[in-house]
Amino acid sequence: MNILLACFFVSGFGSLVYETLWTRHLTHVIGGSPYAVSIILSVFMGGLGLGGALGGRLADRLARPGRLLQAYGVLELFIGLYALALPTLLSLCRPVFAAVYSHWYASPFLYNTVVFSLCAALLILPVLCMGATLPLLGKYCVRGPDRVGGPLSFLYAVNTLGAAAGVLTAGFWLFPALGLKATTLIAAALNGAVGALCMVLGGRAPREAAPEMRAEASRAAGPAKAKGPGGNKGNRGQGSLNVTEAGGSAQAGFRAALIVFAVSGFCAMAYEVTWTKVLTLIMGPTTHAFTLVLAVFITGLALGGWAFGRISDRVRNPAWLLAVTQGGAALLALAAGQRMGNSLFLFQKIDFQFQDRFIGSLAVKSLFLFAFMLAPTFLLGAAFPLTMRLAARAGERLGRSVGTAYAVNTFGGVLGAWIAGFLMIPRLGSERSLGALAAVQLIAAAALAFAALRSRGKEGKRVWRLLGSVAASALAIALCLNFPSWDRVSLGRAANRIPGSAIATTSWLDAFFGRHPASPVLIPEEQVFYGDGIGGFTSVWRTLNLLGNHEYGLFVSGKADASSRLDMFTQVLLCQFPMVLHPHPKKVMVLGLASGITAGEALKYDIDRLDVLEINPQVAEASGFFKPWNGALLEDSRTHLILQDAKAHLLLSREKYDVIISEPSNPWMAGLAELFTKEFFQRARDHLEEGGVMVEFLHSYQMDWETFSMVGRTFAQVFPNGMLVRTMPDDRRLPGSASDYLLVGIKGTGRPGLAGTPEKREALARSTNLRLADPRLFYRLLESENLPGLFGPGPINTDNLPLLEFSAPRLRFTFDSRAIEAAIAAGPPLSDSTRALRDSLRADPESRLEFAEYALSVSKPFPGMMDWPAATPPQRQQFTKSLDAYCSQAHVTDWEFLDDAEMKTRCSVVQMAALNRNLKSGGSAAVYLAMAEVCLVNGVPANAMRFYGKALESAGENSYVGRQARLRLEEVRGAFGDGPTPSGNAGP
Repeated sequence: MNILLACFFVSGFGSLVYETLWTRHLTHVIGGSPYAVSIILSVFMGGLGLGGALGGRLADRLARPGRLLQAYGVLELFIGLYALALPTLLSLCRPVFAAVYSHWYASPFLYNTVVFSLCAALLILPVLCMGATLPLLGKYCVRGPDRVGGPLSFLYAVNTLGAAAGVLTAGFWLFPALGLKATTLIAAALNGAVGALCMVLGGRAPREAAPEMRAEASRAAGPAKAKGPGGNKGNRGQGSLNVTEAGGSAQAGFRAALIVFAVSGFCAMAYEVTWTKVLTLIMGPTTHAFTLVLAVFITGLALGGWAFGRISDRVRNPAWLLAVTQGGAALLALAAGQRMGNSLFLFQKIDFQFQDRFIGSLAVKSLFLFAFMLAPTFLLGAAFPLTMRLAARAGERLGRSVGTAYAVNTFGGVLGAWIAGFLMIPRLGSERSLGALAAVQLIAAAALAFAALRSRGKEGKRVWRLLGSVAASALAIALCLNFPSWDRVSLGRAANRIPGSAIATTSWLDAFFGRHPASPVLIPEEQVFYGDGIGGFTSVWRTLNLLGNHEYGLFVSGKADASSRLDMFTQVLLCQFPMVLHPHPKKVMVLGLASGITAGEALKYDIDRLDVLEINPQVAEASGFFKPWNGALLEDSRTHLILQDAKAHLLLSREKYDVIISEPSNPWMAGLAELFTKEFFQRARDHLEEGGVMVEFLHSYQMDWETFSMVGRTFAQVFPNGMLVRTMPDDRRLPGSASDYLLVGIKGTGRPGLAGTPEKREALARSTNLRLADPRLFYRLLESENLPGLFGPGPINTDNLPLLEFSAPRLRFTFDSRAIEAAIAAGPPLSDSTRALRDSLRADPESRLEFAEYALSVSKPFPGMMDWPAATPPQRQQFTKSLDAYCSQAHVTDWEFLDDAEMKTRCSVVQMAALNRNLKSGGSAAVYLAMAEVCLVNGVPANAMRFYGKALESAGENSYVGRQARLRLEEVRGAFGDGPTPSGNAGP
């Protein structure tokens, strides 16, 4: 028996390894959108359910124990062989998926329905075999109807714990260390070993069926005859199978239990999809987080199944216990959802405390996940053994009852995964979806409880019990309408706004219950958009800066992805550099809509088509707040918004482009590392016309040189004719002067220049987001023209060995880019001609002026922009126009970029005028604080002290602004003393 348990553990281990493997293989073909993942999960669960039903029928036909084991072994052997063949089958089917995509990609429902059918055809055989294993082995191990729940639930628990082990092993070791191909070989070898062992054991098993099996077969062959009022006197013990119980009442109870079991499967899978969505976003949407959530969920189910299996054969009324446990699971799921959605600060504290200990961080997160999820999943796990016990009381044949129960539960899971992924989360959001799911489960549990209560006790007691149950159910459903209730402000902007000192001093208990100090807010802000959908939490924030100007920021899953000013230098360069570089761009693809500013810049050129790939529908809605900066691009007839995964589009579509722009978010976020693989870059190259340009945005923060160079090396293997471009205008080599970068690849051997044509200059002039007179100024941003030489030999990131996906999360708290800057500076030098051109652009006063105007226009001025002694009066006058525009819009806190006293005074006066206007319209204490700082810059310390005093008076001693004002006031008094307040225009 121990050998069989080990085999079933390995079988569960392999099933979840295969689910993860096949999900990756299929997403490499159909894309990695949340819909694609739901499709694969639904197909997998549906096949398991159908396999359970068919396996149950097969088990009842095989009376000999040896035949049961041999059939189980054959199934395991087939699963392993099919797993080896699946990658080849996917390659052969790729043209079919491409044809489906080209015809129906614009209709998501129709496209996903057809893809579901194709995925089902590819996976149906192996998952049918997986589903059939439980009833076969269950029939072999269970030798009597009076002891059903315990043995079956123990088998189920062993198999499920094996599945949890498979998830953890694959996610934390097999994939990052060995890759997909080697993992497939290992899993197939395990199937082969289990299959061969069971074939051998089956051959040695007794040739005759056990007496208990023969008895069950005889009972199933014809109805049992009663032995008098007491039924079968040989089976009168607790949990016995007697004639009364096997009659119509028991049959009806079993059918009712099957309905509850189906609802339990539906809700369990829907909870898993929704909880995974919420928790991975709150924990940090990494592959490791997804793995932990899935493993904890599966483990809770296994423990619940095992524990209730031990008592299911002893309870007098399993139907009543089934109703209670499932109702309790719903209420606990509601409570868990409430706690999960408000646990952002808790996981921030874990990240802060363990930022240098990645494994320790994951371990602590696992403990809290168990605290959140164990209770509801434990009760969800009770459904299987209790349903099996009801099946035995109803006189059902063992194999068929196991298969039927497994089937209805799994088909419920299919609907749960499908409806949660395609309907509930996209339309209701995660918050309301959890409430709706809990209500559905409570209604099913209440119905079963009513049925159980009606058949027991005296009539008067039954009435009161029913009334009490109705009242309790009504109260519980009322809770579902109001809970969970989450802090949308925190979820929409994920909190990296609380100072580390405040996190460190907050106790773990306070962090667990979400009690944390308020974030210091210096400027008014308002959440003007919040979208909770399949793509996560999307929000738009509008802030009124201290000068009285509105600015907008777009956050996806709590992370800033775009803004109307602060990120402008990167947003415009991503598009303008390749558009200037390409001689005649006509068709452009942009991966990632975000604010739409990058894609909108392409419409300034004479192009024919702009395809924008966006996976999150809420982002498309949120981009409407950025119309003044993106030119209302979604309303332009040349723009085609495609709500699909970019990998699927590049793999399955036939479109060719002149320019492809990829601006994904951080690669540590689950799924995004796949946009930095060799295969992805190859697909992009295949969709470029000859001479086409590919641009990949790459962060330098949350990176080290090894990881940064791996991405660059991978890109260089596909685009050896490429460049590395800095996004930050400041080209000085100063310690810590970090910048993000663009990897620019050109298909072919030609190298176009940046001189630009009159048409290109006109397009640049049409942009309202930057000011650039001469396209050649972009040469000042060029860092390398020799990508293979810069990044050298070493590992690369591939679909088979996704190194970046597992290394990037470990670097989430790495913000020192000095090693990257130093390695780039020490890399191969630019060509002589490029260096000569850059030197001339830096030396020419007119070119320096134009580049300074560009830096100001994208809100990234830097020290040394202008050579003031060499500047002519007309040049100084021209610069002041750009300076006035910048200083009237952006609140200046770092004045080092102005190393000319006259210009610094001019900017301070412009700032003070804007601050004065804000004060007159009711500005806050923070405006007084800013006014005081500008007075210091303008050389009026007495006025500065007056405004520090007003800030302190307005904010109060205990506020953040008040403490800052008090500190600065004491510093200025120490430096200048208490002098008289001068007159003039230094402030009101």
